[in-house]
Amino acid sequence: MLGACDRALVLVVAAGAGAAFGVRDAASPFPSVLFYATPLPLLTCAALAGAVLARARERRRRSGLWALLALLLCAATLQLEWFSARPRPPLRDSLRVATWNLQGGEAGLARLEEAILELDADLVCLGEVGSRFDPERRFGHDLEAYLRAHGYVTRAWPAQRLLIGLRATQGELSRQAQTKPGDVSRLLLVEARWRERPLRIALTDFYSSPRINRRAGTEALWQVLQADPRPWLCLGDFNTPRNSVCFDPWRAGGARHALE
Repeated sequence: MLGACDRALVLVVAAGAGAAFGVRDAASPFPSVLFYATPLPLLTCAALAGAVLARARERRRRSGLWALLALLLCAATLQLEWFSARPRPPLRDSLRVATWNLQGGEAGLARLEEAILELDADLVCLGEVGSRFDPERRFGHDLEAYLRAHGYVTRAWPAQRLLIGLRATQGELSRQAQTKPGDVSRLLLVEARWRERPLRIALTDFYSSPRINRRAGTEALWQVLQADPRPWLCLGDFNTPRNSVCFDPWRAGGARHALE
């Protein structure tokens, strides 16, 4: 039994590492499923499990190799997701942004209200606002009312549970549009002005299934953003690793990850 588990771990880690550092989420389905389903933290845990299993079978050399592999994967994770993506100090005239996925509001409205006050953000962009099982969307309505009471203007797409709030003393929100670019994501696009300067705010929420390749959605979204020369800020839940090939055209076209 332990031997079968050991071989399965070897296969998973080898295939996952090949996808992460090689083909990534290429057009063919199999590599993209591997890439989305086996993120580096999961591969690190798998390597640690391999070390434990090898130790249980008294194969110390193999256990050491597994431990070394886990260390290398952990270092790669830190380099890709932490050291290469550390936020810069804020600029003097910066826009302070807070965005997160509320997961249906599981933390409760009171804790969310407390977090909004503590973060004191100029722009608040929220996904999964409320539960699918709330037909009247009371959570979203209560959250919008709270933001407005604390000086924000808001725009929302209640059916897809997306919400944008901007501090009214510094800016304004005008027209909004809702679409599903590439039919693999949701997009709430709002035209705004921030300190007398134009800004388009795009809040997205990509479907999370590993079976869905993000290429169609990211390409369609990129076309939407490029269609207008005004500055834009795109944020939300991409459910996509930052080193995905889907973002290569964005970087080549001048887009920049906010933490890079």
